[in-house]
Amino acid sequence: MSDFTELCQELEKAAKLQKPFVVYRKPDTPEVDLYIQKDDGIYRFTTENEAGFIFAPFNKEEAAVFFPREKCELFTTVFKTTDRNQSRSEKEAELKSNEDFGQRELYLARVDRCLAFMKNSGTKKIVLSRKEEVRVETLWLSEILGNLLEKYPAAFVYIWYHPAVGMWAGATPETLFSLENGKFTTMALAGTQRIKNDEELIWGLKEQEEQQIVTDYIKNELQGFISSTSQPKTVRAGQVAHICTEMEGSLTKDFGLIQLVNKLHPTPAVCGLPKETARSFILEHEGYDRKFYTGFLGEINRSFGSESSARTHLFVNLRCMELFENKVVLYVGGGITGDSDKEKEWEETVAKSATMKAILI
Repeated sequence: MSDFTELCQELEKAAKLQKPFVVYRKPDTPEVDLYIQKDDGIYRFTTENEAGFIFAPFNKEEAAVFFPREKCELFTTVFKTTDRNQSRSEKEAELKSNEDFGQRELYLARVDRCLAFMKNSGTKKIVLSRKEEVRVETLWLSEILGNLLEKYPAAFVYIWYHPAVGMWAGATPETLFSLENGKFTTMALAGTQRIKNDEELIWGLKEQEEQQIVTDYIKNELQGFISSTSQPKTVRAGQVAHICTEMEGSLTKDFGLIQLVNKLHPTPAVCGLPKETARSFILEHEGYDRKFYTGFLGEINRSFGSESSARTHLFVNLRCMELFENKVVLYVGGGITGDSDKEKEWEETVAKSATMKAILI
């Protein structure tokens, strides 16, 4: 496909006909891909050799939705900022959030409960999240896609839809892992602070320890498979920044793609540590169903030509929202440790929700 406008037309047509689709762009690349499934079936990923796009929930006991490549039409184009129509005054959405209607007090109370549980149980970290509803007049998928592409070039951005499941959109900075020729790369991404103009970012002990917990967990889970670990670095995602450590390793005959997913998902960056203790607390006390928030999504076994090897690139579903006819539901959270300040934790979720609200206006 030669034109971004044509891709947007195919996107809007698929949505109108209620055909399953996903449109996305990987970080730091101009290529935009649109998968449109030819039927409305719900397929599952069952063997490591299948190719397609996977969309998996936070709760591992619930099944992922898979768009098989052979059942989809694929459209690809290149996005340039000049593709945008900047005259959008008639399409501007007035955002009305319920953030001020008891959300803050409810979240602070849950942080208090979380801290008390951690103190009594010896839990090191629990990732506590919340959802926030925002009312909108009209949802223009092409505008949302354009905003995602333009505002977050270093993130994995997407809009995903299935008529039996719903519609989601997001801009996530976190890779679950990438895989090619048996070699994988993964990351430990944690610790958050708001970016203020051009000020130098200085990380506090709480954020450094939070990120080190994730790094240590991944290295321990993948012991014997990881060959190299980078030094921590700062990465930016919209209006916030995180600490990131990258790790590389290799699969074996007895440790393949599915085993790697099971080891990594969910990581302490979206769940906590010990993982099962944190996960149980989240499912019992967080107060709502995360659905696909903090799950994972991406390409599985994508080939780019007859001579190229298949590549898998999966991302953690952060900075995301669920889209409805006249509202969106934002999903945001943060890691709670023994040193957490509940007011700062609340402000962290506000900063993260602002990242997603920016794509709606």
